[in-house]
Amino acid sequence: MRAFEFLTELDVRYGAKRHTIGDIYGKKNLKVPKAKYKDKRTNKQKGIFKESVDDGGDCFESALKELMGSNPFGKDHMDNMTLVHAVVTGQGEIEGVKHGHAWNEIGDVVIDKSNGRNIVMRKEDYYKAGNINPNNTNEFKRYTRQEMSKMVSKFKTYGPWELPNGLAEGFAGIPDYKTMPAYKLKKASKGKHKFFLPTDAPVPASVSALENFVDGKKEAFIRPNFDYEWEEANRYPEFKKLGKDGWVELASKGKATTIVSAKDINNTDAADVDSFKTLDPQKQKRATAQLKSGKVEMPIVAVYSDGYKELVGGNTRLTAMMAKNGKATVWQFEVPDKILDEYKLDNERGLGSTPNNSNVDYMGFRTMMKPTTFLKLAKPLGDYRSSGYQELVQKIKSGEGIGSPFLSIEIPDGWEDEPADFTYPTRVTGHEGRHRMNAILELEGDVPVEVHLWGRFEKSELRRRYLTDEMFDELEKGLVSETGQYIANPFLSIQR
Repeated sequence: MRAFEFLTELDVRYGAKRHTIGDIYGKKNLKVPKAKYKDKRTNKQKGIFKESVDDGGDCFESALKELMGSNPFGKDHMDNMTLVHAVVTGQGEIEGVKHGHAWNEIGDVVIDKSNGRNIVMRKEDYYKAGNINPNNTNEFKRYTRQEMSKMVSKFKTYGPWELPNGLAEGFAGIPDYKTMPAYKLKKASKGKHKFFLPTDAPVPASVSALENFVDGKKEAFIRPNFDYEWEEANRYPEFKKLGKDGWVELASKGKATTIVSAKDINNTDAADVDSFKTLDPQKQKRATAQLKSGKVEMPIVAVYSDGYKELVGGNTRLTAMMAKNGKATVWQFEVPDKILDEYKLDNERGLGSTPNNSNVDYMGFRTMMKPTTFLKLAKPLGDYRSSGYQELVQKIKSGEGIGSPFLSIEIPDGWEDEPADFTYPTRVTGHEGRHRMNAILELEGDVPVEVHLWGRFEKSELRRRYLTDEMFDELEKGLVSETGQYIANPFLSIQR
C-alpha cells in the first residue's frame, strides 16, 4: 500500500469535511502540510487524551496492534512507524489528570486510534495538547517494531512496559483493564465519573472522593473540608501565621494515604483500639454511621521534616477506622521548614550555647521536644523571669541564634547489664534553657525544639557510642523529671 493511501484511511473526519494528509511517499521525515491540514477544532472537540471512564481505554492495545499491522512503505521502510508510551495530561472527564497513554508516529505525524478514534495530527500540536515532554526519558518511551517485539516477549502484555510503576498501574488516569493488573489501586471520583489512582499517588485538586480496593473490601473516603478544618489548624502557630487561605493552599497539596498503625501520629489515641469506646457517645454514633455509609471524610495529618506527625483534625474518625478496621485512610501533607521556627539555632556561638552543644553527637544525643514538655522535666520556674528575659525574647525575635536547651540525665547501671534490666527509668538530674524555652513558647507557641541530652550512667560516664537501640527504645517510653514525676513519651523524635 502506498503511503498516501495508508494515511488517507486515517484521514480526520468531522462535520461534512474530509481532511487528507496528501501524498508523502518516499519522504523519511514526514510533515503534515500546513496549507492542506489545518484543524481548527479545540482539543475538547477532538477528544484527544480523553479516556473513557466506562470502558477503561484501549490505547496500549490499539497502538501495539497498529504497529504490528503496519507496513506503509514496503520492506525497506518497516521501521518508519514507531510506538510511543508516555505520560499525558487528561482532558474531558479527567481534565488535568496525568496518566499513561500510547500512540503511533510516522516522522512528524501522530496516529492515535485508541477507543475507536482516528486522530491524525502534527506531532508538535499533539505534544502541546497533551503536555508531553519527549525529553523526559522517565515518562516518554519510543519503540521500533523490533524493540516492541522484545518487550511483548518479556512482559507478555500490550504495555506500558517502562513507564514509572504508578503509571503502569493507571497512575492518576484510566487503567487498561485488558493489560494492567488492578492491584494496589484506589478508585477516585470527580462528580459522577470514576478512575483509578495508585494507593500512594497524589490526588488531583478536582477529585473529591476516593475508594480503596484493598483485601477485596471497598471503602470510600472524602477529601477533607479544609475551610471547615481551619478552626482546628488555627491552634498551630505555623498555620495561624499562614492565614486561612495559606492553610488551605498548603493542606491541599497533600495526598490520601492508607495506614495500618497510628502509633507514630501524635495528638490522638487511635493507636489504642479501645480508645474509641471512651469517646463521647454521640461522636461514636456519628463516626460509626459514616463508616457504614461508605463515605468518610479523611482525618488530616501534618508531617514535619524530622518525621514528626501531628493529627490536625478528625480524631474521632481516625479512632473509629483503626478500631473497626485496623487501618485508616488519612489526608497527609508535608509542613515545610520555612514556615516553622522563627528562632535560629546556633550551637557554636548562640545565646546559652555550651561546648557540649557543639559536641553533642559524642557526648549524648539530639531530640525534638515541645517547650511545655521540657519545662515539665526541668525544675519548675513558675512565674519567675530574670531581669534579662525580655531582652532575650527580643534577641530571639530579631533572629539572633540560640544554643539548644539541654537536660542532664542519669541512666540506671542495670541498662548496661547482660541481659539488660530496664526495671527503673532514666532520671533528669539537671537542665539549662528554661528561659529560652519560655521565650520560644511566647513567640512561636508549643513548636518542636531541638533539645540535647547528656549525662552519665550511675557509675560511669555516658557517651553516645554506649547507647544501644534497646536503650533508646526505653528512653522514648519516658523519663523521671527533676521533681520525681514520670513523664511518658517526652520526645517527638530522637536522633539515634
